[in-house]
Amino acid sequence: MAVAQTADHLRSALEQQLDELSAKEAGVREGDADALHDFRVATRRSRALLRPCSGVDDLQRELRWLAGLLGPVRDLDVLIEHTAAVVEELDADLEGGQALVRALETRRADARRLLFEGLDSERYRDLLARFRDHLPLLGGSDRQRLLSGPGCDHARPPPPVAAAGVASPSRG
Repeated sequence: MAVAQTADHLRSALEQQLDELSAKEAGVREGDADALHDFRVATRRSRALLRPCSGVDDLQRELRWLAGLLGPVRDLDVLIEHTAAVVEELDADLEGGQALVRALETRRADARRLLFEGLDSERYRDLLARFRDHLPLLGGSDRQRLLSGPGCDHARPPPPVAAAGVASPSRG
């Protein structure tokens, strides 16, 4: 029963991440930095949730590919925001600082172009389809295919937690 409940919780958490990807994709395409951040977080959480499961290597690989497209854009968003704030404080070096921000914006535009090419690709559509296809296996009778063996931490019950001020029983 514990494995079934764990599988159901895992499936639910992964469904939430897939829903987040769907909900934020339009914002990512519009250049919304917050949507990009949320999209990237959902990708990272999905990878973390799937890491201990077997039978999802192809999905993990494709999520890693997607993360590789998202990372440079998000990193440049943050870098540009911080650099622009510092540049506003410059006096004599203002022109050089502004040139630096423009150069970073050009790099971000290039990274965005690669991201959008990825989001428009058949590979991305296949990734979403594969993700959806794996979800029912986590909650159905075939769940052992994905939650198998000692390598899947999601299938293990959590260790007992001692209440504040109460010592845990020793493990001999």
